[in-house]
Amino acid sequence: MLFVNNSPYARGGFVPMRLSIAALLSALVSGNVAAGSDKLSLEQAVQIATSNDLTLAGQRDDLRIANLSAIEAGELPPPMLGIKLANLPVDSFQFNQEPMTQAMVSYTQKLPAKGLLSSRKSAMLKAADIANAKSQLRKSQLRKLISSAWVKGWQAEQVIGIIKRHRSHFEQMIRSAEANYRAGLRRASQREVIALNTSLAQLDNRSQAARTRSIRAREAMREWLDDVQLSQLDFASQSITNPTGNWSDKVNFNRHPASFLSQRMADRATADIDTAAAVGGADRIWSVSYGYREDSNTGMNRGDFVSLGFSMQLPSLRNNANRARIEAAQSRKSKIERDGQLVELQLRSEYQSNVEINSALEQQLLTYTQRLIPQLAQQAESTRGAYTSGEAPFMSMQRTQMDLMNIELEQVDLEANILLNTVNLDYLTAETVTSSSAEQ
Repeated sequence: MLFVNNSPYARGGFVPMRLSIAALLSALVSGNVAAGSDKLSLEQAVQIATSNDLTLAGQRDDLRIANLSAIEAGELPPPMLGIKLANLPVDSFQFNQEPMTQAMVSYTQKLPAKGLLSSRKSAMLKAADIANAKSQLRKSQLRKLISSAWVKGWQAEQVIGIIKRHRSHFEQMIRSAEANYRAGLRRASQREVIALNTSLAQLDNRSQAARTRSIRAREAMREWLDDVQLSQLDFASQSITNPTGNWSDKVNFNRHPASFLSQRMADRATADIDTAAAVGGADRIWSVSYGYREDSNTGMNRGDFVSLGFSMQLPSLRNNANRARIEAAQSRKSKIERDGQLVELQLRSEYQSNVEINSALEQQLLTYTQRLIPQLAQQAESTRGAYTSGEAPFMSMQRTQMDLMNIELEQVDLEANILLNTVNLDYLTAETVTSSSAEQ
């Protein structure tokens, strides 16, 4: 298990295994819950970001629009009601002067080609599935963004803590060197005092740089968190424990949100092919009209008229256009399928490289935790004791203390790189939660 211990010279007491960000998340969450309600955990930050993300809000709107548009797409076009006065004589404007004059009321209904309405409705439902898939991909991306920022904030706070701890040793050395120098002892010189003050100033600069990185980690979440919530983020109080499972060589990237999105886009392209084929069918128009004629001035009875009409398109006369429309839709689907295959290949390649990187980083971390840091910590203690008894020169004590601090900072960098790599692996192994558009 990987355990980051903040006690002096104890950072080497762990044995790394394969990392799982799920364990990181659970450790961070449990740590914050115990810390109190005025602190935000990583999981709470992710939930807040999910609630406040404008991209997700827009995708929810897209989902609603697509579902409502599907209702519209499956309906017949509205009928046409016509009213007209036909063949009115302009010399007298008398309605009963001419037998051809009539008042007409018509009703016309267009019937789209067979299968067109159902294919258009299906296409809009597939668009709703695409909006849902985009939302799931965005949620995975948000978790990756927030988790990465959190690890960087944790890294900065760890650096600040290490420098603060070692600064006390340097301050103690300065006091000792100044006292020896004032006493005229040969073990201390003005040059050594100046060198220590210089080292102390360099520590302050490195600490300030770490504070800047901590601020930037918070600001990376400003898009989703307000000032109060940002102030409640406490990176330093978190114990980052690692790790529970091994990364498998058999990951189903077909269930990753990015692959799932590609599949839904391919489904939409299939529906577009059906629509293109249906558009090549024949639209039909039915109409019925009633014409009223008034009796003549002479008393002659004039009958009313009822007219029935039917018209239809002749798409067979435009075979080239129909064929081109269908082939274009098929080509779009082929392109989407190839893009989906490319997405899956990229996920697989990135996953394998991240697993290899993790393995190398963990082996490198073992060198630090099991050999370098314990040896340097023991050497630093021995050198301080030897200097106190006059058996070691001042520069030797300063150098070993600086070496110990630098190696501990390098260990933090390694741990942060492993955790950032783990965040990426967690994203790459994310799986889509399947549910219908209606449920979403």
